[in-house]
Amino acid sequence: MKRRTDAFTGLFLSAVGLVMLVWVIPAQIPNSSDPTAIPPSFMANLTIGLIVALSLVLIAKALLQGKPESGPVITRSSLKWFAFVLVSLVGSGFLIHYLGFMWGGALLIAGYILFMGERRPTIVLAVAGGTAGFCYCVLKYVLKVI
Repeated sequence: MKRRTDAFTGLFLSAVGLVMLVWVIPAQIPNSSDPTAIPPSFMANLTIGLIVALSLVLIAKALLQGKPESGPVITRSSLKWFAFVLVSLVGSGFLIHYLGFMWGGALLIAGYILFMGERRPTIVLAVAGGTAGFCYCVLKYVLKVI
C-alpha cells in the first residue's frame, strides 16, 4: 500500500465531501414541502456521507498500516490522466450539447477507447456505438427521461 498517496487521496476526498455536504447539496436541492416525506437531499447526503466516511477510513489505514513509498505523490503520469479526464468532461458537455446524446456519447466513448490504446476500428465502433445506444435506449424507453 502506498502510504502518502492513500493519505493524500483520502484527505482530498474527505475535503470535497465536506464541501458537498455543507454548501453544495443544501444550495442545490430544495427542502420538501411535505414534512412527513423523505427529504429530496437524503440520497445525496447519504452518498456523500459514505464517501467521507470511507475516505477517513482510507486515511486511518494509510497512516496505521501503510508502507512509506519513495518518490513523489503526484507523478507526471497521474497529472496526464487528470488532464485527460478534465478535458474529456468539458469536451463531453460540448459534444452532447451540439451533437446530441447518442452521437456525442459515442464519440466520447470512442475517444476513451482510443486513448486506452485500442486501435481496431471494429472494436472501437462496436463498443462505442453499443454502449451509447444501450444508455440511450435505457434513458428513453425504460426511464423515459429523454
